[in-house]
Amino acid sequence: MKIPVYLFSNQNNAWTVLARKLQAAAGIALFLDYDGTLTPIKRTPSTALLTPEMENILEIISHLHDMYLAIVTGRSMEEIRRLVRLENIGYAANHGFNIYNDGIEWIHPQAISQIQLLSRLHSILRNILAKVPKAFVENKQITLSIHYRNVAPQHIRSIKSLTTKTVRAFDPTLRITQGKKVLEVRPQIDWGKGKAVLELYHSNKARQQKIPFFIGDDTTDEDVFKVLLKKGITVRVGKSTSTHAQYYVKDVEEVMHLLQLIISLRTPRRRISENR
Repeated sequence: MKIPVYLFSNQNNAWTVLARKLQAAAGIALFLDYDGTLTPIKRTPSTALLTPEMENILEIISHLHDMYLAIVTGRSMEEIRRLVRLENIGYAANHGFNIYNDGIEWIHPQAISQIQLLSRLHSILRNILAKVPKAFVENKQITLSIHYRNVAPQHIRSIKSLTTKTVRAFDPTLRITQGKKVLEVRPQIDWGKGKAVLELYHSNKARQQKIPFFIGDDTTDEDVFKVLLKKGITVRVGKSTSTHAQYYVKDVEEVMHLLQLIISLRTPRRRISENR
């Protein structure tokens, strides 16, 4: 791994070089994480809402004829579609196990077989972690999330230990991954955000020589950074010394700025083609 390049540094020409590449491309397939990328991470996930300005930016991108837009998130499909509210884009929810594209919804068949199992585990974890103030176990059907952002620091180690022991005793084949102040429990299936992005990218609407471009902020997004390492452009939100992303921006405000720049690069091209 190398330290990613800061995209808007005054000491390099990273954006200038990248802008030329994007302008020369036949199109862009833009994949965006939600929490920590399009909206700041909130102590209560339900309050992480898009600003009107960000909503407008996504709306504009979704209608650019030479761009494809998809949201890639750990949230459930129902929740992310309620939050974003765009019908003409793609979605990869539940860490890629649930995909919506071109009006068709797909759930990984092996993940479907785990829904009842995870529902039982959800009840067990909820009872066990009820003793920890402000811990929250979320059932997303295909995956479970154990949120501890609001938990006192002295209880975090206990949450991780209790979760690990409970999951291992319940079904040792289940996978536990770490996100930002959250533990994720998911089926042990060779699938994730990276493969979901490739699935969307190779769809008829997304490919057509479009360059894949992903922006994400979490360890769960490393899966996408890795699969696009030699195929496209990857940007991490927040500096990190242990990431496969090529570039980084500082925060959600800089993500918004980057998206506005991408719009400005592609919009003139669109107008020229329409006036021919």
